[in-house]
Formats: sequence, C-alpha cells, structure tokens
Amino acid sequence: NVDRGTTYHMRVQAVCDGDPDSKSDFSDWKSITVPMPDSAQYECPDCVCDDEVPEVNLTNFELRNDLEAGDTIIDKFGTTRFIVKTIENQVGNTYNGIFLFWVEIWNIKIICKYWDLRVNTDNVIVNMDFESVYNPRFLLDVDNVSDYIDSLSGTTSIFSTTLNPEDTFNIKDEIVSVYVNEGDSLVVVTVDDNGNTVETIVSDDADNADKTLIKDKEGNEYIVNKKGKPMGADEYVKANGGREVKEYNKEKEDKHLAENTTVSFSAAEKQKFGFDAFNREKEALKGEYPKLKNGYQPAFKSIASFGSDIVSVSAGDGNIIYRDEMGIPVVKSGENLSIRGSADGTEVALYAYQKVNDTTKKIAGKLNIMSFDQQNKKVYMVPVNNAQTPTETDLQNTLNSIYKQAVIRWEVTKTDPVDITFENGGM
Repeated sequence: NVDRGTTYHMRVQAVCDGDPDSKSDFSDWKSITVPMPDSAQYECPDCVCDDEVPEVNLTNFELRNDLEAGDTIIDKFGTTRFIVKTIENQVGNTYNGIFLFWVEIWNIKIICKYWDLRVNTDNVIVNMDFESVYNPRFLLDVDNVSDYIDSLSGTTSIFSTTLNPEDTFNIKDEIVSVYVNEGDSLVVVTVDDNGNTVETIVSDDADNADKTLIKDKEGNEYIVNKKGKPMGADEYVKANGGREVKEYNKEKEDKHLAENTTVSFSAAEKQKFGFDAFNREKEALKGEYPKLKNGYQPAFKSIASFGSDIVSVSAGDGNIIYRDEMGIPVVKSGENLSIRGSADGTEVALYAYQKVNDTTKKIAGKLNIMSFDQQNKKVYMVPVNNAQTPTETDLQNTLNSIYKQAVIRWEVTKTDPVDITFENGGM
C-alpha cells in the first residue's frame, strides 16, 4: 500500500527464475509521487458511496447459444462490462476465449482469458471464471474485482492485444499474410484497392522484433514472438507465445475436427517442388502418413527454405479459411494457395478451417509443409561421335521433375562434341 502525497524512490533488479543467485545490476533510481486527491473528493456526505451494493438474484436462466465476438456482456449488478474478443464453444452453451475487461472509471481495457462462461438472453453473466493475461497468478472473481482494480489505479493505457507490445504497426489495408524472409526481415503482405499484392518490410531484423504488434484495418492482429516468428494474436495466447505449438496443434486435432466438410490438397500444375500424398501404391508405407482421428490423411509438400511455391486445394461445402499453425493466413488465388518455406529442416502444419461462426472454426484439412535448403547441381552433356542427345532444356526439365521432391535444381550445359576413334571400331 502507498500513502497519498508521499514520494517513493525505487530501482529494479532482475533475478533469474532458474538460478536465484544470477542477478542483473540495479537500474537507476527513479522517483514517483502519489498525488493527493482533489479536495472535492475528500468528503462526500450525501453520495452514499459506502452503502453496500444490494444483493441481486438472477431470474433469467435462458442461455444464449449464439454469443459472438464483439458482444458486450455485463455482470449481474449491471456495473461492469466485458467486450468479447474471441470465443470457442466448450460444451453446450458454455464458452471460453479472450475478452476486454472494461474499467470505465480509469478508461482502461484489460485483456483477460475467460472460461466456463454462460450468458443469459439479457447478456447478463450467469457463470464465468477469468484471469488477466498480464498477471496469470491473480484470479479474478466476476463479482469481486475491487482489490485488483485498485492496484491498477495509476494505469492509463488501453491495451489492444494479449500483452503490452513494444512497438505497434498499423497497416491501412487488410493483411493477407505475414512472413520472415531469408534476410531475416519481417514482411507484411496486403492487397491494395486495385487488387495488387503489396509487400512491406516492417522490420529489417525479425529476431529483435519481439512483442511487435501488427494490426490491419479489419482488426486482425499479429505479434512477433521471442524467436522472431510472427503469430496470430489468438495463437500467441493459446500456444504460450509459440512455446507450445505442437501441443496446441494436438489439442485442435483431437477436439476440433469438422464433421461434414473436407478440404483436399493436391499438386499444383506449376508447382516448383514436390508433393506427396498417400495412395494405394504406398500401402506398405502407410505408417509414414499418419491419420487424424476422423480418418483424414494429411499430405506433404516440400519447399525451399524461405522460398515460395503453390499448392492446389479442393474445398467442400462451407466457409473455408487457411492458416498455418502459427495463425498466419496464406494468399489464395483461384484454386491455388501461395505458401512459404521456413528454416531448413522445419515442418509446419497448414490448416484448412471451416468457419462455423465468427469465432469458432474447425479443421477441415491439413497439409504438412517441409522446408529444405535448395541444392543446385550441374550436369555437362558431351556429344560423342555425333550421337543424338536431348536438348539442354529437355534434360534439365526432366531432372528437375524427378528431383524436385528433394528441392534439388539442375543446370544442364552442352559442350562441344567429341570425336573418338576406338581400336578395331569397338568401344
């Protein structure tokens, strides 16, 4: 607790969680003075602010089954508002996700995770638990938040994502993809009013762009994690900043599979590299093509590290969107998706999601994208004794077609012919 009208001096030292004996130097001393309240606030004889809030008993227990992102819900006293940002159905009419806890008296909005949420048809909360993502150890009760709010009385910022970003880039057009190129630059892909694809470098060093927030005009948010990889804001929260992506993938694949909609991936006619899907000829290798729980068998796509390629999709009924495991969208043109490679040896899942509503999506398809450093090989073709040979282009295209699965490219050069005389006319 602090006293009004008192000046406090402070400095900060970092201590390693894993090694308490490992400490940083202290920061410089800083001073802060807690202001005195206005004299008008000292006495309030007629405002009855100390009266207890009367007990309110809910009478409407008819639950909403169509809660959407953007809805504003209130506590049973009607004194606190929560703005739903993301929503997933837990079971029945019970939801979990992210909302903004709106503290109007101090003009702040606090990002919180919520779960076990049930809301009646009057938009009043029937049941819910939640916690601030800024202090996950501090659990908040929906009807008893005064202590926590009192601790934030000096805060004036409005947070728009699940953490306090170091830098924010506002993109005027809708973002269709975000990626890191081979030069380690962070690139945002948009489409302008004329339908042209525009790539903008927002940082020339993605490794040092930790906690950079990127927002577009549609309200889509992406954040760079500690490894310099861009993620969707929702994936950032659910995959613990990218540290639990595989666990998050498994949970989705176990619990959120579409029932009647399937998206199939196939080799695009003009693809640069390889595509491999299970078929009957590969029955002996079926263990290398693991199935999802609904029997769906994901295919594999090879691609050059940090390079680009295309893959074809055949979507069933339903509203389908495409996101990689980090929550980054891919560009779709006709029946083809433009995909990008990652570092050498990495495998990234690309998901086709069926949008059930604005906040709920289920997996309708999956493609495993495998990145390899491209190897460039040379072949010299030497005509002997006027023997017929294929053209350089034909041989090069044939070799590339055979070896593109392994991300190998060939360059064929035809040399001058050679005449050789063999003894007795033999070879």
